[in-house]
Amino acid sequence: MITACVTLLTSLLTLAEEPAAKEPPPERVRVRTSDGALLEGLRHRRDGNPVILLHGLVASLHQFDLADEESPCLTRFLSSRGWDVWLFNWRGAGRGPLRSALPPRQRRWSADELIVEDLPAIVARVRRATGKRPYLIGHSLGGMSIAAWLCGATKIDAHDVKKGVRIDIGNARRRNAEVRGAVFLSAPARLSWSEGRRPEEMTRLAEIGRAPLRLLLPARIPLSDLNGSLGDGDGSSLLEKTGDRIQNLLDSLFGKTSWSTLAFGPRTGRRARDLLRKMRGGVLGDTSEDLLLQLAAGAREGTWPSWRGPPNARVDYAAHYHNITTAVLAAVGSEDRIADSSVIRSELIDRLGSEDRKALVIDGYGHSDITLDASAHVDVFTPVESWLRSRMPAAGKKAPAAPGSRARNAEKPGAQEPKRQ
Repeated sequence: MITACVTLLTSLLTLAEEPAAKEPPPERVRVRTSDGALLEGLRHRRDGNPVILLHGLVASLHQFDLADEESPCLTRFLSSRGWDVWLFNWRGAGRGPLRSALPPRQRRWSADELIVEDLPAIVARVRRATGKRPYLIGHSLGGMSIAAWLCGATKIDAHDVKKGVRIDIGNARRRNAEVRGAVFLSAPARLSWSEGRRPEEMTRLAEIGRAPLRLLLPARIPLSDLNGSLGDGDGSSLLEKTGDRIQNLLDSLFGKTSWSTLAFGPRTGRRARDLLRKMRGGVLGDTSEDLLLQLAAGAREGTWPSWRGPPNARVDYAAHYHNITTAVLAAVGSEDRIADSSVIRSELIDRLGSEDRKALVIDGYGHSDITLDASAHVDVFTPVESWLRSRMPAAGKKAPAAPGSRARNAEKPGAQEPKRQ
C-alpha cells in the first residue's frame, strides 16, 4: 500500500514538473494557380475555424509569423486560441524554400493576378482541406486584393488575365457565401486621402508611372535581398554582410526618413533595431514593375484600378464595394498615412452591401505598426480575434477588449470619426 502511494505521488510530481506541450510545428502548404504560379504557405493546424492571412506590398507571410513569446505575432496569437491559421506568400514573394514561384515565362505581375489567380486558388485549397468557410485577413494590399475579389473581379478571358478583368455579380455572390467574413488591416479603400492628409511620398509614387521614370524600373524589384538570414548561416544577405555598421546607420536615419515612417508608422519606424530584427525575420518581399505602376495610377486618379487589358477598359474596384455582402471589419491606425481612416469609412464601410460592417481606429498606430508593433497583440489582435469569434455559430457574448487597448470603433455606417488623442 505504502509503495503504491509513493509510486502515485512520484508520478504526480513528475507530471507537474513536465513542461507544457509545445505547439506542433507549422505544415508546409503549396497551391498551384490556374495560370501556373506555385504559391508557398504555412498552416498552423488547429481544430477551430480556418483563417487565411495575406500580406501587403513588398512584404511576405513572415509579416504575420515572427516568433516572440513576449510579443506574439498574429499567427501565434490566433493559433494559440484554437484558430486553424493558413498564411501564404503571393506570387513572387517570400524567400528561400517559401518563395512563391511565378508561372513559366512570367517576369512581372500586377495586383490583378493576385486577385483573379492567387486568391481563388488559396480559398479553394483551404475549403477543400477543411470543409469550412474561412475568414480572410489582409494587410494593406492584401486587404485591397480581398476586397476586389469579393466584389466579383473576374478574367475577361478565362485563360489569359492579360486581356483584362471585369466585375461579375454572380461570382461576387458565390465568393461572399464561401467565406465567413473579411478583416482589412490598414487597407486603403482607394488611393485617395482626405483634405490635407495626402503624403508627399504618394505624389512621388504617382510620378513613377510617367515616362521616363518608368523605364528605370526592373520587371522584378528584389527587395527580399535586404532581409537578413533566417539562421541558416549562409551570410548571403546584404544586411548580414554589413552587420552592426548598417544597424548603427539605421539607428541614426530611421525616424528622420519619411518613407520609413510612412511604411512602418511612428511606433515601429522610429525603432531601427527592432525593424532590422524583423527584416532579418524575412518580412520584406519582392515586388513588380507592373504592380508599382498600377498603384501609381491609383494614386494619380484616386482610385483602386485594375491594370490588365486596354487602359480605357480598366475597372475601378472601389466602385463595386456594394457587391460585398459578407461581414467586414476594417481596422486602421490613427497615424496611418497610407490608409486614411476617413476615406475607409466613407468609401468602404458606408458603401458595403453588408449590414454587418465595422470600422475600428487604433490610436497611435501607423501602417505596418498594426501587425509588427510589440503591443499589437493587445491593441489590435485582441479586438480582431473577438470580432472573429463573435461571428461564429453559437458564439456567446463578445469578448471584452483587453485592458489598455487603444481600439475605437463605430458600428453604424457613417458614424462620425472619434477625435484623435
